[in-house]
Amino acid sequence: GTVGMLYNKEKLGADYVASTALFFDPASRKGPVVMIDSIREMLGIALKYMGKSVNTLDKSDLKALADMMIETKSSKYFAGFDVGTGGRSKVVAGTAIAALVYNGDALRAVNEAPDKFVFANPKEGGVIWADNMAIPAGAPHVDYAHTFINWVLDANNGAALSNWTQYATPNKAAKEFITPEDLKNPAIYPSEETMKTLEFITDLGKDNRYYDELWTMIKTR
Repeated sequence: GTVGMLYNKEKLGADYVASTALFFDPASRKGPVVMIDSIREMLGIALKYMGKSVNTLDKSDLKALADMMIETKSSKYFAGFDVGTGGRSKVVAGTAIAALVYNGDALRAVNEAPDKFVFANPKEGGVIWADNMAIPAGAPHVDYAHTFINWVLDANNGAALSNWTQYATPNKAAKEFITPEDLKNPAIYPSEETMKTLEFITDLGKDNRYYDELWTMIKTR
């Protein structure tokens, strides 16, 4: 899945090209916006707007990131941090013109009112992610876990899950069973050009603390 922008095209115009300048550039702000309450994904999207990697540890990048986020929070158009479904609800209710949300969450709103709402990955790039299935060390029923994972990885079962959630399948074998309209939808399966702008978050180990500290500072300012 991806984290991108759900927006009201009645407010922004049919020709609007999704850009996180709507959040971060004072001159481009047009109305209330909601940012996603997820540390690395939110900061990752901000870093992509800055032209930086979502996994940067460069001190000057992180300082500039903190300054930009604090300025954004001080804007009269900042409508808070929220989880993806919360941001979606605010856009649907009209209390925000845009929100940063997970694409599957956003498509619930788009499907109900396609003439009003749009989900798009911002032109500056964003965060891409994949769900994982893992068996913890010491799990009491490893054989059951393998059975379940194998069931999910079955092409038909995997496709049924993706067709219901409207999140992309990472399973090549499932692709032939995906709803054709979904396969053509760039909000679910981004174009190759868009994929080049999206970046996976990596675990930074002990260096995660830099982002934790920065997030705490941003949230408390």
